[in-house]
Amino acid sequence: MAKATTKKSKAAPIEDEGPSGLNPQETAEALRALAADPRMDAPLRKLQALAAAGNAAAGNAATGQTPGGQTPGGQTPGGQPEQPVPNQSEQPVASLPKQAENRFGTIPQSLLIEGGTEAERLHAALYWAALLNCEAPVHSAVNAQPGLKCSPCLKCSACLRMIGLLHRDCFFFDGRTESIKIDSVRELRSVLGEPPREANYRVVIFCEAQSMGDVAANSLLKSLEDPRPGTSFLLLAPQRERLLPTLVSRSWILTLPWPRSDQLLEGPQFSESVEWAQAMLHLARTGQGWMDRTSRKGSLDKKLALHILANCRQALAQALSNPEGATSTPLSLAFSALPPARQRMIDEALAEAQESLEYNVGPALVMDWLATRFYFILGPALRQPARGAA
Repeated sequence: MAKATTKKSKAAPIEDEGPSGLNPQETAEALRALAADPRMDAPLRKLQALAAAGNAAAGNAATGQTPGGQTPGGQTPGGQPEQPVPNQSEQPVASLPKQAENRFGTIPQSLLIEGGTEAERLHAALYWAALLNCEAPVHSAVNAQPGLKCSPCLKCSACLRMIGLLHRDCFFFDGRTESIKIDSVRELRSVLGEPPREANYRVVIFCEAQSMGDVAANSLLKSLEDPRPGTSFLLLAPQRERLLPTLVSRSWILTLPWPRSDQLLEGPQFSESVEWAQAMLHLARTGQGWMDRTSRKGSLDKKLALHILANCRQALAQALSNPEGATSTPLSLAFSALPPARQRMIDEALAEAQESLEYNVGPALVMDWLATRFYFILGPALRQPARGAA
């Protein structure tokens, strides 16, 4: 059972690894590398602006001012008529769903992080946790002035304990190796009625939230429907389509850059994995050619099978990020033609195949099963034009 993990003692040495094997110092280095990645500049700036604007709104609420420095009556504190707010053409928080707001400002109660790789999603979540709770006055989102860039120092005690999952106010549900169960979510709900024990914000991370069962997801939904002041939920998933629509609708969505092919597919098996993926597409279209490949002894090992899955995931990511169909490979073009429900079925099939390989099920058997699933999920859309032409 995937359980929430957190360290109960504030005195725990921050160089220790957290319950999920995260070393604070090593994780801090990983987060610095994430911040230095040009691909991640825009998403992290959105998080910085979101935190700064949210806490600025909280400060304005405490003094009875609106975001432009105006009092609720439409005048500035000096009694002058309100002036137009300067350039607001680039405010990441403008599209916040109403239910994401709470009395702490526009800090969203639920933040959904999609796209990227599994590691990048987790690191972005930990960056957010540190951003909300950093103790360094120059970097802290809580102390930042509106419009100024803020970032966590990744050196103070709060940062290191948050990113190492050692903080009393950090709860981590790990769905990477097993499903997140209802009992774990119920245990969390008993804590949510209390204010954070020592942090600015309590952070609750559901890593690979798509592994959450429907019962657990509905229990979490009940928590999101009730305002939880000082609590930030983070839902991490490859694509939002893999989560309950009601969870997605209550979340502010941050999309990381989709993984590049050279991140997922490296080495001499790259071109071979492309050929296998195209053979799977050919099977879905014609029902022929696949079994000849997998029946050859030694033609498919676990490493190659993982490359094939990565190739398929990349194609699906391209299809989801460009729904108009102007994508770069025949497989991604085929995926883009599917309705969202069938795209989700493809994603679930890829996840199940990945899990089977991790449990050392025979690669040929797993790929035969996946190719058959493609035939039934993808095939009808591919074969329909031929029937119409006839």
